[in-house]
Formats: sequence, structure tokens, C-alpha cells
Amino acid sequence: MNRCVRDFLDGTGTADIATLYNNYKMLAGQVNKKAIDEALSEMNFANDSNFVFLAMYPDKADVKVPTVDEMKAAVQAGRDAQVEAYVDNVKSDPLVPVLPKPGKVTKTTKAPFGYTQWTLSNGARVFFKKTDFNDAEILLTADSWGGSYKFADKDVLNGKLVETVMNATGWGNFTATELQKKLAGKQVGLSVGLGKYTDTFEGNATPKDLRTLFELLYLYFQQPANDPDAFHNVMATLRTQLENADKNPQKAFGDSVRTTLYAPNPRIAPLQMADLDKVNYEEIKRLYTERFASAGDFDFYFTGALNEDSLRTFCEQYIAPLPGVKKRETYTDLGIRPRTGMLMNRFERELESPQAMLIQLWNGEQPYTLKDAVAADAFGQVLTKRYLKSIREDRGMAYSVNADASLNYGVRNTYSLQVFAPFTPEKCDSVLLLMKQDLHELAKNGVRPDELEEVKRFEIKQYEEQQRNNGYWQGLVQQKNRWNKDNRAGYLEAIQSLTSADVQRFANKVLLRDGNCATIIMLPKGTKQAK
Repeated sequence: MNRCVRDFLDGTGTADIATLYNNYKMLAGQVNKKAIDEALSEMNFANDSNFVFLAMYPDKADVKVPTVDEMKAAVQAGRDAQVEAYVDNVKSDPLVPVLPKPGKVTKTTKAPFGYTQWTLSNGARVFFKKTDFNDAEILLTADSWGGSYKFADKDVLNGKLVETVMNATGWGNFTATELQKKLAGKQVGLSVGLGKYTDTFEGNATPKDLRTLFELLYLYFQQPANDPDAFHNVMATLRTQLENADKNPQKAFGDSVRTTLYAPNPRIAPLQMADLDKVNYEEIKRLYTERFASAGDFDFYFTGALNEDSLRTFCEQYIAPLPGVKKRETYTDLGIRPRTGMLMNRFERELESPQAMLIQLWNGEQPYTLKDAVAADAFGQVLTKRYLKSIREDRGMAYSVNADASLNYGVRNTYSLQVFAPFTPEKCDSVLLLMKQDLHELAKNGVRPDELEEVKRFEIKQYEEQQRNNGYWQGLVQQKNRWNKDNRAGYLEAIQSLTSADVQRFANKVLLRDGNCATIIMLPKGTKQAK
């Protein structure tokens, strides 16, 4: 791509792949140790030629900037230091030193979308589908009801950091650093997630590294490793981020969105610097262990280049022996909801660049149907195009404008429209007016035939591409299993039969029905509106 761009801009020309390969192959044969040593000798700083010392410091009264002599002394100390060659000690212990006694697959049934379901002896359920889309990809997701809403009020602060800390520390007998070295050269990854209502895993591996993925999964259900160094690194990173938060306009904007949408609540409140002094590593590990104590409460999904016999062996060896449960958990709904009505939060702050930001959020309760979900998505796509035309292209008031509308199912069935625009500060009132006019014009007169056809072409093309995507199929079976929603049956028909009236109905009967709209605007200090 870069070669094509350079050729277009500079007219330098580019060769075909075969010629480039042969040229690089020829050049590689001319490179030897002597040539590399000579090149490196010109790059070191044995003397002061071709050497620049650059230091950057925060513009703060309590930060001492070194003098020129102090900088020179630091450079000289580096030159004089006796540095021993680094020895990278890789821990040779196996990830799982003692294999557990295997469990069993006790039941096999057919599942939707061509998946097979195994029920394991500890109650865990495994859903898998073999595909030929990518011979180097196996995807894993796993979920269980639970999540952060299960934490008591006293545990909310530590609970906020469970996911961040546990994804940065070690497992088993390995610290985070040791584990990273142990996994070097392997194409495998696993992370833990903690939502409001669910406990989750996300992972991937190549077929040859699938056993390693299962070993990691097994370790994640054990007691977390004690890795204070990694924990302190996480805390140091958070301190640095929060120390500079007052200079980060995006952070201020995000906090304002949160405080506008929700009443004060510790579970919603952003992390503050003072909170870090109250965080306890042992409590974080305790909370993690409570949420991820029993694999028997989880559903595991595998999709990709699978070998069924190997998958069965690994499930029986690494998942089935883990603790089960007498009764599966369900979710806890704490009743935390966005504020309703027309809300406006317009504020100014010191900004280095004269760019303002605006977000407008519409939301409310709405029963879910696939037809209405398709109409909502189309509304967002068309509204984005119209905003770009009227606000950016015709009047140059915004750098970009994006509108995303959707119907969502879950613990609550809801609708939402989110509009985001970084814009010219002096044009704020004009931008708001155009946004309102375009939205209401679309609600009143509907979608033009050319706009509707463009949406249909895009959605059908995307649908066709998804048919050979492992993540698409895994998402389908997961949503069907969790919420009993089939996002595939009737989807093409819903797209092809979509009409302007359907889009208008979403706008008038859903979006504008409740009048729940929050607008948050951040302007540079001292902004005056153009007349």
C-alpha cells in the first residue's frame, strides 16, 4: 500500500513482488558480520560527533530540569559504566506441573448453527464448530452469569481493578514476566473479563498451540499467582495516568458524559488518584477467586480449525476436573439506569488546541425485534451521511460526524442513538441546529431511494463476508445460548424488505417518543459563538 501511495505522489515507480523479493535476496547475501559491526560503530556515542542529547520534562513548578553540565555528566557515566551482557533466564518448569485427574464428556447434543454441545462431568458446557475459514485460528470465548454487580458495596473500589490487575499479573508458578518469556514463540493468548453481569474469557490459538491455551485456562481457575512486582507496575501506570488526567481533555469529556448520564454512584464513578491509596492487592485476588472459582458455571465456545479428538482430550483433561456448582448463578440487576429527559451539559476548559467536542445520547426502553434493529441501524447510517454533508462538507463546521443507532437486547431491551462530533468551537450553536434539522427532516420525510439502496448493499456485502468469519459464528451461538436470540434467521429478508417507512417509524415511534436526550459539549475557555 505504501509503495502505491509513494508512486502516486512522487512518481518514483515500484517493482512487482517477484522483483522486490529477488532484489532483497541479493542484498541479504552481501550482508555479513563485518558490515554490521562497521555500521554499528558509526552509530555509538564513543565521541561527541553525530550525537544529540534530548530531554523532555513536564512544565511543572516542582519538576527540576537538569543543567547542561548535569546532562553531560549523565552521558559520561553511561560511557564509563561496565555493563555485563544480559542473560535471559527462561523458566523451564511446565505451566501445569501436575496434571489433574481427567473428567469426562457425559452428554453430546446438537446445538444451533452447526455447533456440537458437550456437557462435562463438572457441569461445564462446551460448544464447538469446526470451520475451514482459517487453518491457523481457533477462537475461545467463555462466559458465566456474575460480574461486578455481584460485589458488595464495600468491594466496589477493588472490584473496579480486578480485570486490569489480573490481566497484568502472573499465573501458576510464573510471574507476568516469566510467563511472557515462557510463551515466547507461541501464538496463543487469553484474557479475563468482568462485566456488570458476566464473568468472561477471551482467547485464541493456532492448532499446534491449543494445548497451551487449555493450560492457561486451567491456571486461570486456580488461585492467582502472587506477583507484587506486576501489581506495583499496574499501580504506577495508573498513578501516571491520573496525575496527568487534568491535562487530558478526553478524560474530562468522558467524566462529564458519565456524570451527566448517571446519578452519583460509586459503581459508575471514574477512578480518582485518592482511590489508589485504598486499593488492596490481596482483596483484588480474593474477589477474582470468588468470581472465577467454578468452571462448572461456565459455557465455553470454540470455533475454527479444530480437531475434535484433541479438543475432547483437552476439555476432559483441563476443564472437566475443575470445580462444579450445585446450581448455576444468575445475574443481579442493581437498577442503575441513565437519567431521563432532555439534559444539557455545556462547559468550557483550557485546551491546547482550539477544537471542541460534542456527544449526543438518546436512549430508552424498547422491545427488541430484528426488523426494528435493522431499521435503527439504517437510520444511523443515513443520518451519518446527512450530517457529514450538511455540517462538514457544505459548511466546514466539523472535522467528522458519526451517528450510531441500535436496538439492544439483554438484561434490558433498549434503543440508543449516539452522535459524536469534534467541531469548530465558534460554530457550536450552528452545529446543534443542523443536527436537529437533519434528524427531524429524516423523521418527517424518510429515506431517499438511493440512500436506502446504499444501506442495503453495504449490509448484504457485510453479511456475505461474515459467513466465513469464525467470530461471527461464535457470536451467533453465544447470543442464542445466552439470550435465546437468533441474529441470522430472517436477517437477509429484513434487510431486503426494509422500507423508508420502517426507518421513519423508528425515528418517530421510538427515538423521538420519550425525549430522552443528553447533550454534552466541551468548548475551549473563552469561546464566543459566531453570529
